[in-house]
Amino acid sequence: MSGLLRGALNLIQGESSTSTAHPLIGTYVDVGKIRLRVNSIIAEGGFAIVFAAYDSSNKCYALRRQLAQGEDSAVLRELLESSLDIGQF
Repeated sequence: MSGLLRGALNLIQGESSTSTAHPLIGTYVDVGKIRLRVNSIIAEGGFAIVFAAYDSSNKCYALRRQLAQGEDSAVLRELLESSLDIGQF
């Protein structure tokens, strides 16, 4: 149980053992008209990595990078675009 609480505290404080292990950490990404600085990894899964990223006013965003390849990637992109069209995200 203490490990779970320690992990939650580290997440809140922005500390993670993998937070600097990814090549996107410390880089800038343009999303539409917003330029984000990738700060740390929030979560990793089988299909995506979620990063904490900040804009120039230090507002925090969750930035998800899909890991799917080929046909799976095309299907995910189509689903995301249709969701954006109907305002679900």
